[in-house]
Amino acid sequence: MSGGASAPPKTDLHSLVGTQLAGQLPEGISARVSFKNNLLSSGALGGEAGGSPLAAGADGRFWWTGDRVRIELQSGRGDVQLVAADGKVTLYDSGSSTAYQVALPARQGGGDTGGSSNGGVPNVFEGDVIAQLSKVLSFGQPQPGVVGGRPAYTIRVSPNDQSSLLDAVLLSVDSEHPVPLGLDVMAQGQTSPVLSLRLSDVKYGKVDSSVFDLKLPDGVKVQQVTPPSLDSIAKGHEQGPKVDWPKSIGGLPLKESKDSFAVYGTGLGSVVVAAKQAEGKEPATRVVETPLGTLVQVRKGNLVFTVAGSVPRSVAEAAAADL
Repeated sequence: MSGGASAPPKTDLHSLVGTQLAGQLPEGISARVSFKNNLLSSGALGGEAGGSPLAAGADGRFWWTGDRVRIELQSGRGDVQLVAADGKVTLYDSGSSTAYQVALPARQGGGDTGGSSNGGVPNVFEGDVIAQLSKVLSFGQPQPGVVGGRPAYTIRVSPNDQSSLLDAVLLSVDSEHPVPLGLDVMAQGQTSPVLSLRLSDVKYGKVDSSVFDLKLPDGVKVQQVTPPSLDSIAKGHEQGPKVDWPKSIGGLPLKESKDSFAVYGTGLGSVVVAAKQAEGKEPATRVVETPLGTLVQVRKGNLVFTVAGSVPRSVAEAAAADL
């Protein structure tokens, strides 16, 4: 039953983590899903973001069982469907009438995990989980409530390093199952989430296998996507231009560098810089500013530098100016 839920009793963080790690996964989940995007809704990416169905957010349905997932999202800019099943992930964008498919790596041991307990999860965190994570994160105490029609706890998680634009993440979990029900991402100086993902009308139980059979309309172009390997990424950097990186940019000291790639500053407030050969008539300057970070591209001679980080625009632009 998902209706008429009441808030669970108060608990402490250690007890909740222990309950979640030892909890029993449901056989399946079906729910409504709502995605809100205040990060790029103002058109920070111009035409690149304007046509995306997820530019301002979307609502839809969610199903899960074992190693199969299906998400359907509807928005004013078109519908998106994502299905992970039968060894592949398919993303269908109705607006472009295109589907993208990625093969999943083979699972060790195989088998369907639906309905099983969390098994090996506690082995990932040996000893005191909170003590380990508290080295980099600060945790608020669980706040009892009702999320998605389910009794739930919401925890505020903040990075100990406050040098970036990320303020905190609010995570809501079901009090009776190890199931996340909501996620809000908060930026420094913002009172509303910049990104929000929530489940509602949550129901647990068997999900018919036909739900995960994605039938694409006639005429849809299917593109097979092969993710780049770590070796190919490393090779790409090696083939890039070799830059004589300055010792500091925008007041940020050089932390590390290699040929066409460098990191300036420390912690979450650092910026990464990548260089490439200029191609065609690329603009002299391009800025993408969001509540969680800034990207600045500048052309200097025959090179284009990209500066990116979870920093204010003024910091990123000052860094780019010193290249």
